[in-house]
Parts: sequence; C-alpha cells; structure tokens
Amino acid sequence: MPPKAVRYNCIRLEKQPVYNVEVKNAEFPRGVLNLIESLIEGQFFKEAIEELSSLQAHYIPPVCLLHALLENVLQDNIDTFSGRYFHILSALLHLHPPWKSPAMSRYYLELFQCPTCMKGAWSLVEVLIRSCLFNESFCHQISENIGSKVLHLTLLKFFFNLVESEVRHLSQKLYDWPDSQSLKITGKAILLEIFWSGSETSGLLTKPVNMLLEWTIYSHKEKCKSNDVFKHELAYLLTGILGAAIDYWIFLGLKMGRNVMRHMSDDLGTYISLSCDGKCVFVFS
Repeated sequence: MPPKAVRYNCIRLEKQPVYNVEVKNAEFPRGVLNLIESLIEGQFFKEAIEELSSLQAHYIPPVCLLHALLENVLQDNIDTFSGRYFHILSALLHLHPPWKSPAMSRYYLELFQCPTCMKGAWSLVEVLIRSCLFNESFCHQISENIGSKVLHLTLLKFFFNLVESEVRHLSQKLYDWPDSQSLKITGKAILLEIFWSGSETSGLLTKPVNMLLEWTIYSHKEKCKSNDVFKHELAYLLTGILGAAIDYWIFLGLKMGRNVMRHMSDDLGTYISLSCDGKCVFVFS
C-alpha cells in the first residue's frame, strides 16, 4: 500500500484550468476502465486520477469511477489528491454541462449522490449542509477529521457551480429569445428534479426549498456573529444555491406564461423578514 501523503489544509477551486479541446462522445474503453478500477482498488490514487484526467479530452468519465474516487475522498484515503479530483469534476462541468442533453442531466443526477448510500442528490445536499452548518454526522460512518467539513464545503461548491450553470444557460436562452413562450427547457433539469421532484409546479416553497431557505437564513445569522471564513463561504454558497432554485422557478413561470414575480416576492420577502427578525439581511446575487 502506498504511504499516506501530506494532507491539504484546504481545497480551493478558484483557479480553474483552461480547456481548449473538443470532447468526443465516444464510449469509455473497457480496458482503460478495468485499469483505473484496479488502480483505485490498489489505492494507487495518483495514477488513477492522472489516467482519468488524461482521458477527459476524449471521453466522459463513467459515474462508477468518479463514485469510487469520491468514496475514498470522503473516507480520507486520497488526501493530497483530493484537489485533483475536484479539478476533474470542474473539467467535466465545463466540457459536459447538464443542459447539454437530457442524458447529461441524468448523468449528473446519478453522479451527485453519496456513493455508499445512493439515496439521490437531495439526500447528499442535505447531509453536506447539515455537516457544515450543524456539525452533524455524515449519512454513513466516515473518517471524521479537521478537513472533513472543508471537503463537504467543496462538494457543496461543486453543486452550486452545477445548478448555477443551468440557470446561466436558461438566462442566456431567455436573452436570445425574449418571447417567453419560445423558451424551451429540454429534459429534466437538475434543479427541477431536486427541488420539485421532477414535476413542474406553481408552488415555490416545496419541502426542499423551505429547508434550504431556513438553512440559508440560519447561515447568515451565524455569519453575522463571526468573522469565520468558513461560515461566510457557507452562507455565500447557500444563498447562491437558493437563488438558483428561485431563478429556475421563475423561468418555469415564464415558460408557462404566468407572472410569478409579484406573488413570489411578497411571500418570500415576508417569510425572510419574519425569520430574520430584522437582525440580519442577505441578498441574492
């Protein structure tokens, strides 16, 4: 077994790699899949990640490989190479965004869930937020250490980038075709599947949206009490995820020809005002 590497103190995603390669939708070679699986099983994570990274210009990584690596990331087996794993996810999102096709939307919904519990994307989002916000245990037993919360925050950051890319794409489509009736939302969007269980609804405050709203308000109350960088980053991410969900719901309203803005702003504004009790204010970016 390879010696344990020096741990990162923090995983940062701000510096994104540059991608100039046209990716081909070719099937992942079976021989290479077996090789990378063997490397992961042997705990040769550096080699497995390097092999996977070198193939991203030509193939979409199978979910099973990303899950196998994520399982080891969560168990703190990969250590130094965790940052490189998240660079693979960043490259994947850049090269193959969820709105590229219905198949890619399904791909991300399959990918973004706990690789051990496999209970769906919302379950992972919930457990990550609870871990970061309330120091609650993960959905299954993992190696708890000082870097675990940073790891969970980094996964939340990837989720924020994921849903933000959907909203940004729809916003661009709306800009290109101002006639809301011509706005087409193809496939099952990730935001729709996670926050509205896959059905278009006139109601904004579903159970997941309500929970996210409560957590976002709580995170801002905690942020206002402290200069802790982690708490400030968490409040920023939760606000961004909530904002993406609300934006998507507005897009659905435009698509269906209904004016939801006034109803949403009145109800949501009152709810936030009462919940914050005038002690803390946050704005959607």
